Amino acid sequence: MATVIAPFTSTGYHPDGSPFPRPGRATMVFSCNADGWLCVHSHMSLNRGVPQASHADRPVKA
Repeated sequence: MATVIAPFTSTGYHPDGSPFPRPGRATMVFSCNADGWLCVHSHMSLNRGVPQASHADRPVKA
């Protein structure tokens, strides 16, 4: 088993369209078996005090 914790940055947008930084962290837990490593759990969260809402007016990528 291996655990990875990595910081990330993204850009959020206020309702008026102005950007703000949205730093956070990603946590992933990997398990190793005969086929190799498999991520068995992942979680992403924003740092404390960073607004959850972002008001970007852009198309959603599927």
